[in-house]
Amino acid sequence: MMNFVRQKPNRKILGIFRFHLQTYNLVNVSKEEKRQEERIKKRAEKNRIREEKGKKPRREEPRSFNQWLLSIGEKPILADSNLVERSSAQIELLLKTKGYFDATVTDSFTVNKRRKMITAFFTISASTPYRIAEIDIECNDPVIYNLVKSDFKNSLLKDSMIFENEVMDNERNRITEFLRNEGYFNFNRGFISYTADTGIGNRQVALTLTINEVLRKVPGYADSTVDVAHKRFVINDIFVVTDHQPQTRDHLELDTLLFNQFNFVSNGLLQIKPKILKSNFFINKGELYNKSRVEYTYSRLSELRAFKFINIQFKEVDESNNLLDCYVLLTPAAMQSVTMEIQGTNTSGNLGIAGGLNYGNKNLFKGVENFEIRLNAALEAQPILNPSEENTTIRPYLPFNTIQLGPTMTLTIPKFLGPFKIDDKRNIKTKFTTGFNYQLRPDYNRSIFNVTYGYTWKRRQETHILNPVELNYLNVRLSPAFSDLLESLNNLFFINAFKPQFISAMRYSYIYSNQDASKIANYRYFRINLETAGMLLNLSRNFYSNPEQVDEQFTVFNVPYSQYFRIDTDFRYFKALPRFQSFVIRNILGIGLPYGNSTVMPFEKSFFGGGANGNRAWFIRSLGPGGFQKPDGVRFDQIGDLKIETSMEYRARIYKFFETALFTDIGNIWLTKVDEQRPDANFDITRFYKEFGIGAGIGFRFNFNFFILRLDAAHPFHDPAFAEGERWQFNNLKMKRVNFNFAIGYPF
Repeated sequence: MMNFVRQKPNRKILGIFRFHLQTYNLVNVSKEEKRQEERIKKRAEKNRIREEKGKKPRREEPRSFNQWLLSIGEKPILADSNLVERSSAQIELLLKTKGYFDATVTDSFTVNKRRKMITAFFTISASTPYRIAEIDIECNDPVIYNLVKSDFKNSLLKDSMIFENEVMDNERNRITEFLRNEGYFNFNRGFISYTADTGIGNRQVALTLTINEVLRKVPGYADSTVDVAHKRFVINDIFVVTDHQPQTRDHLELDTLLFNQFNFVSNGLLQIKPKILKSNFFINKGELYNKSRVEYTYSRLSELRAFKFINIQFKEVDESNNLLDCYVLLTPAAMQSVTMEIQGTNTSGNLGIAGGLNYGNKNLFKGVENFEIRLNAALEAQPILNPSEENTTIRPYLPFNTIQLGPTMTLTIPKFLGPFKIDDKRNIKTKFTTGFNYQLRPDYNRSIFNVTYGYTWKRRQETHILNPVELNYLNVRLSPAFSDLLESLNNLFFINAFKPQFISAMRYSYIYSNQDASKIANYRYFRINLETAGMLLNLSRNFYSNPEQVDEQFTVFNVPYSQYFRIDTDFRYFKALPRFQSFVIRNILGIGLPYGNSTVMPFEKSFFGGGANGNRAWFIRSLGPGGFQKPDGVRFDQIGDLKIETSMEYRARIYKFFETALFTDIGNIWLTKVDEQRPDANFDITRFYKEFGIGAGIGFRFNFNFFILRLDAAHPFHDPAFAEGERWQFNNLKMKRVNFNFAIGYPF
């Protein structure tokens, strides 16, 4: 009902502070209006002089600081009794459409003279709503009648339900969509009407749903019409124009190729194999017209990313029959592209620069195969993990001591490639990825080679990703001083993070999202990842009589392979609030369990806390694990086997592209086993709830639609790194403990 109240109060941030009203009140509006009039007159005179000199005039209305404040602010909304009365009438009308035919609404006020504010009250007397007693269908066309009657189990109208206009309107839309999927190309909701009889008493309604026929003029009689049955159309010929160019179409010589009852029309040779295009068409010759199949064809063709514009049209062959010709007009996009990127990076406060060269081909083998190759390079200033190590730079005149290089190649094929055959219409894509990353630091050199082979398929709001093959080979070379430091620590977790590893994994991901990108509305997002590694390699040891071992671990190519099981989930809920406000919550839960050939999780597969997209009051990989109290000077990244994290964020638009946010992050990571070198780092059901890191802060966002710049500032309020009883930090709030995070995009 609040949507029908015309008298709105000034908006509040967090439901408390009227920021926009207070900003507006900073300006003396009457004086500013006079000053602005003078500015406009002066600007007009200056523009006249500029035009006489042949210069371009400046904007007619100059912008002062006060004008900028007024554009951010919101005028005081004054009480208006007429608007309140109109609101009463609107609410009463709404109730009548909801079945409360006898409803009355009265309005009243209370006045706060001291604050010069009023509160409006709307008193509703609704009585008992009218309900549907029976539903009847009238239709002179027996085919349509039988179709609608057979599908009435899916009807939105039910016996004994409240008589609501909105439900009846939605039922008209449902029947219209149903009939358009049954061949009735020209059918629209205007052919459906209702008759409601309330004379049966006891607040009951006898409802009649009528499906009307088409009114046609009688030839030769200007004022005479006749009812004609709706046509049920069948698809006739299908023409696919693969290089449609509206501006130059009439001047081209076109060739036509008939392939499986499809006519492929092009200027010269087809640039895309017709078999690939046909597998994405769900419109077939000889079948009834089906609107849902047409929309799905649009969706599948768009996913190929090979066309700039897609237009599907239908034309009646002749008024004397029920045939439709289908024309699929495809305007191709640029198939190849080369882009360059230059970036400034900030990884947990470590500044750097990065660049990339990207090449893309959307039709590599004329089967809409999407091929990408990326060449990346980066320079960063990273802290030295070993304090005794010399902090050398790459060049004396550069402040960087870390270099990263790495190419990545990806090939996506729009069909299933595997040991058995699957129908191409299932929309399964096969993806191959290979990459190499080399990192040079004063402490160590690390190189990672990876290969991934997998599948992706979507269905409505669900996405499935299955990677049966994920191979990662990690090789590390340590500096002598850093190697000595690791040996002196004698910590299995740290040693494991800096030794060569081979990971052969299988991974499955399920993603659900009901977000509508075209509008701001409530939505849910859920993702679960399941991953296992080393299982097949462990089974293959049965084929070797004396498998090689290194440090009591079995190896592949003389490198120990990892065995683990890992699961993690990510749930998000977005709540849209009035006046450009929203509330978002995210929950993360994950656990990794090493077994067999591994005693700890690989570094890359472990969980971590902190960072720009995690618990923002801590640097990345600096939170936890558990209640472990890190000795002074320890700089190692902290990792764990289990993670629990919740983030809540309130967002509000302040001015056009400028937004703000208030947030709190709660969470930590833990080990699944006791580590003597890190006391209290393991998960213990009796104390884990005391070891959550709690941080809160404020964020500023610059939303330019195509990208978002974000600056978040957060302070820890409950720090598990302190002794129990000293973890609440309300008495230790200091500016130097505020952690700043600069990033692109929302954190979730």
